[in-house]
Parts: sequence; structure tokens; C-alpha cells
Amino acid sequence: MRAGLRSAAAAFLAMGSRASSQFFLIAVTLVATRYLSPADFGVFAIATAFVTLARTLLYTGPFEYLMKAKDLDGCVVECLVGNALMATIAGLVLLLLAGASPWLFSSPDVAWLMLVLIPSNFVAAFASWEEALLLRKGSVRAYYVSTTLVELASSLAAIGLLVAGWKLAALVVQIYLRLVLLAIAYRLQVRPPSLHRPDMAVVGTVARWSNSRYGATFVSFLSNYSGDLILGAFLSPAATGLFRASNRVVTAASDMFSQPARLLAMTGLSHRFAQGKPADGDWFAMFVGIAFIGWPALIGVAMLGDWLAPVALGPRWAGAGPAIAILACARLWTILTAVTSSLLVAYDRQRRVLANQLATAIGVAALTVALSPWGVTGAAVASLVVTAATTLWLVADALRVGQVSKARWRRLLPTLGLPMVFTSIAVLGGRAVAPEIARSPPVQLAVAVACGALGWLMAVVLVRREALRSLRLLTHRG
Repeated sequence: MRAGLRSAAAAFLAMGSRASSQFFLIAVTLVATRYLSPADFGVFAIATAFVTLARTLLYTGPFEYLMKAKDLDGCVVECLVGNALMATIAGLVLLLLAGASPWLFSSPDVAWLMLVLIPSNFVAAFASWEEALLLRKGSVRAYYVSTTLVELASSLAAIGLLVAGWKLAALVVQIYLRLVLLAIAYRLQVRPPSLHRPDMAVVGTVARWSNSRYGATFVSFLSNYSGDLILGAFLSPAATGLFRASNRVVTAASDMFSQPARLLAMTGLSHRFAQGKPADGDWFAMFVGIAFIGWPALIGVAMLGDWLAPVALGPRWAGAGPAIAILACARLWTILTAVTSSLLVAYDRQRRVLANQLATAIGVAALTVALSPWGVTGAAVASLVVTAATTLWLVADALRVGQVSKARWRRLLPTLGLPMVFTSIAVLGGRAVAPEIARSPPVQLAVAVACGALGWLMAVVLVRREALRSLRLLTHRG
């Protein structure tokens, strides 16, 4: 029991750290929506979408190769070189996109934002390399403490600059400050191995292994941001702003679960692979270790989307309510994807992940175009339908790599299902009684959230033993 409680504490540290990061993100978003118009926010969303793609590429490929490599000294410098090369290539592509952006999105502001953000990718290339070294040695707690403090500092700076009237420039400063502080924080905690002249043959090996991961990241970007880009091209930057604001509200809830799920699962599964251990059904228990908390939370967000939008974003963003509800349902699947893709990548099935991501990207883009007459709501529906279908495909692949026994299914499914059922019933009850308790929308929302949390706690009492076992698997290396 003590080991389970320690594992629960480690998992809650990860989720608490990510929750605080998302709190800072949503705080900046809430301030930004009051100092920026939907069109300005849409311009920032479009510009940073492409920069985010470039940066995400730096957290796949060599980053993942370094995490799972059996011989650290034989590839540590080569992985850094691989990241630097990717940052250079991404910068050249962003230059071309910046030149074409006035014709693509009918706004000159997109171009200058992309140009000033290009150098940030070189800082990210070094920071991600340090991060892989930090996680490789198992310093997950140090990682989360560092990121929490950095997110706090950069978010406070952004909020202060927004209030001071810096507008979009405030968000640019936040991006640079965050990356620089992360690089410094990681350097203080990890000492890289002695550097040597890179072996270009090893660089080639890392690059070949990374190709499918780069491809998967690119198509994942298309599936995640196609709604923003298509709405911007077919409708207006204002529509993109509304969709991105809805996404950020949902991400504030979902990312505090999906990011720790991916990081903890990748760390644990990569460690097993490096030790020569075969895959098994533990990956599903790892998923349940996060999902018994994350899925009920997202169900609550979906059920309260119409109340959440005007309270969180302000009255003029009330139209985001339906999109928030639908996107919350779509994000249920991202927690499952985080663990299954980590399993497949750790055990060298990354090409399967690439194929899945490609299908997701094409499906989301095509369905978003088809549903574009329904605007933001149509884009959210496209994300939900395609994400659910392709996640189930990924689960089938994961089951072939690591089978889950019938006995384990019987033990784990109640641990996942009961918290969702209890939370849903409690939120419905909260919606019914909240108007009788208070007239203020924020207070009504707080009452409904409190009821949902109480319902979840009641369910957890019933499934606590299996939940603790799942958390222990998620946070235990080996």
C-alpha cells in the first residue's frame, strides 16, 4: 500500500505540475482575450501553429532515440546534431511560409510573427536535447518542478506585458523567455556526457530512425491544426481565433493528463526496451492509471461547456460553448493515444504510428472542409469523429504488441468506468441545483464542478486498490 501511495504521489506530482502549467496557459489566454480581438488572436494562432510544428519535431526523432538508446555515449552528440539540422531545415521552410502568408491568410501580421519566432527553434533544439538527458536518468520529479517554475515566470511576464499594452509582442516574449529559462534549468540539473566530434554515420542512423517519427509529427500537426488553418482560409482569422480559444480551454483540462501519460509511459516503456524486456499488457494499466482521473474530468468539461465559455473567455466568446463540449469529447481519446503510441514507438513500431497519424490528418482535414459551412462547431465535430476512429485503430496495433489478458480487462474496466458514471451523474445533479443556490454564473459553475468532484471521489473509494496498482505501473521504471 505504501508503494502504491508513493506511486500515486509521483503521478499526482506530474499531473499537478501539468495542471499548474495549463493554469498559467489559460490565465494568459483569458487576459489575452480581453486585450486582443478574435482576429488578433487568430493571427497569433495561425503564425504559432507553424512554429509549433517546427518545435514539436525537436521533441521527436533524436529526442526519442536518445531516451531509448542502449549506448548513450555512442549517440548523444549525434542526437544534438540531428536536432540542430532539423531546426535549420524548419527555419528555411518557415521563411517560405512567411513570404506566402499574406496571400494565404489575408493578413500581413502572420508573416512578421513567423519571422521573429524562427530563432526560437534553435533554443528549443538545445533545450529538448537536455530534457531527454534529464528524463533518461529518471529525474521526472526535477523535470516537473523546473517546468512549473518556468511556466509561472514566463506567464507572469506575458500577463504583465499584455496589461502594459504590448499586445501580440507580449506573447512572443513569453515564448522566448520560456525556452531560455528551460534551457538554463535543465543545464543546472543534468551534466551532459563529454562531447566529441559527431560520427556522421551515426547521425545518419538517427536520421533514418527519426524519419517516420518526423512524418508522424507532421501529420499529427495537420490533424491538430487543420481546423485553425481551414477556418482561417475559408472563413476568417476571427473564426480561427474562436476555434483556437475553445481549443485552449479544453487543452487546459486535457493536457494535464495526456502529457504526463505520454511522458511517464515513454520513460517507463523505453527503459524496459533498453533492458531487453518484452512488451506486455501493462501498457493498458498505465493508461487506466491516468484515465480514471482524466476521462471523468473531460466528461465534466463537455457537460459544462456552455457554462464554461462565457465565464472563462468572456461574454463575447459565448459562441465557443458547443465547440468546447465537442472538443472535450475528442480529447478523451488523446490520453489513450499518448500511451499506445508510446508503446509502439518504444518497441520500434513507429511506422504504424505514422500510418495512423497520416489517416488522422487526412480525415480531419477532409471532414473539416466538408463541415466548414457549420464553422467552429463543424471543425470540432470533424476532430471528434476522426480522432475516435483512428485511436481505436491504434489500440488494435497496441494489443498486437502487448496483449491484455481477460482477467486484467475485468479488473481494469470498472476502475475506468465507475468514476465516469459517478462523475456524470453528479455533474447533472450540480447543473440542476446550481441555479437554485446562486444567480452568479461563476458560482453556478463552481457548484456543478464541486458536485462532479464529489461524485468522482465516491467512485474512487470503490476502485482505489486497482487504481493504486495502475499508478504504480505508470510511475515505476523497470
